[in-house]
Amino acid sequence: PQHLSLCHFPSSLRRWSVSGDCLQTYCAHNAFVYSVRLVPGSDLIISSGEDKSIRIWDGGEPSQTIFIPAQSAWSVCGLQNGDIVCGSSDGVARVFTKDSSRVASHSEIETFDQHVKASEEAASKSGRVGDLNMSDVAGPEALGIPGQKDGETKMIREGSVVNVYQWDLGKVEWIKLGAVTNAIDTKTRGQMFNG
Repeated sequence: PQHLSLCHFPSSLRRWSVSGDCLQTYCAHNAFVYSVRLVPGSDLIISSGEDKSIRIWDGGEPSQTIFIPAQSAWSVCGLQNGDIVCGSSDGVARVFTKDSSRVASHSEIETFDQHVKASEEAASKSGRVGDLNMSDVAGPEALGIPGQKDGETKMIREGSVVNVYQWDLGKVEWIKLGAVTNAIDTKTRGQMFNG
């Protein structure tokens, strides 16, 4: 191959030449990118991440976004037949297709869409991100205060989203890393330890 694509911290993809030159940066995810793959037999790139989405990239631009009703889309894979498989944090593998002979029934698609909507509404209505109360998070005005050291991070409430910014001492500016997403339900997750 003449190039390969890799996940890049935190929320973008980069396409690299085999000689190590960055050819293009792809930006659309709002949080960490966990998986990126080429779709066999095409020039499409697919990615998934902590923002509950699968992104389909065509010519360096996001051509489609599929949101899933789970905390994170951990892994994505393009199949030889053109279908896309996504493994997610809720333990479900979902298959997406353009082939009309394999498309889910209308009621299954409607149920899926309802679950995605309910997932988003639950997150926005709670006023919380994980164990964090959003009303306790500083607004954008806090970005006017310079960081004290390179790599320092700060959470900023922007509307109904909390984003994480990192101080870049060389550029003397806050760089947006991505959105903070909800944690697994505190009743079902494992024991948390400081450390």
